[in-house]
Amino acid sequence: MLKIPYYQIEWLVNFLNSLETNAKGNRMRKVFNDEILKPHFMKFHHYITELIELHSEKDEDGIMKQTEEKHPDYPDKFKVIFKDRDLFITDYNDLAMENAVIKITEENEDVIVVVKKMFLECENKLSGQVADIYDEICLKLENLNI
Repeated sequence: MLKIPYYQIEWLVNFLNSLETNAKGNRMRKVFNDEILKPHFMKFHHYITELIELHSEKDEDGIMKQTEEKHPDYPDKFKVIFKDRDLFITDYNDLAMENAVIKITEENEDVIVVVKKMFLECENKLSGQVADIYDEICLKLENLNI
């Protein structure tokens, strides 16, 4: 079993996509990203939506209140007004630290073995937070008995 904190999933996808690999590695990476990581990433975003709904101020019709200011990451949306922004941030951070649990099965073991090898044999020079996340994931992959 492989446990990856939700907040690291997007980073992991982007990092794996930056690695050069052969045709088989490319196929396995795509399966790992699309079939293994993506469902967890989608679940994480679903939970974020639930948190926003839970913590947002609502008008008399139960619609989330929003500011007139556009959201910096989503220019087609406005910022939500929270009842207690600090509580929302606390709940969001708790969620982000929760683990996506990836079960290793007969069907996905080959994919995980190839991705593990790609990751552990990476020769990219890393520093700072990127290096910390990389090292953390390396330790988890090294501890897999596959």
